Amino acid sequence: MDSKMIYELLKELKGDVKEIGSEQKIHGKELAKQSVILNHLEKDVKRNTDNIEDHMYRTELSEAAVALLKDLHQDNQKRIGKNEEKIADLQAPVQAKVWLVKKVLKYIGVLSAISGAAYGIIKIIQSL
Repeated sequence: MDSKMIYELLKELKGDVKEIGSEQKIHGKELAKQSVILNHLEKDVKRNTDNIEDHMYRTELSEAAVALLKDLHQDNQKRIGKNEEKIADLQAPVQAKVWLVKKVLKYIGVLSAISGAAYGIIKIIQSL
């Protein structure tokens, strides 16, 4: 091989190396972009995972709160039932007294009417 041929081969090799370097540079830029995208995706996945865990924790708290509220509601219903029984027990004598007072007032009204009529009759008789 002569020197001119070696020179041409080296020139060709240099061109190939430049082309390969250019392609590697393009691939490197593309890899850098993909790396940035991957980092963003990893952050998104972590954020979403944290959000899911937070939501699950709040859901568990909500379920526990609902269970507590149901227990409280049942306790209140029992108390209401007991209070209604007590009220019914207390109302019976009061209703009996109300009935008695109504009857007494009715008789007093009747007696007042009779006494008013008697007084009127006595006045008429005295005026004669």
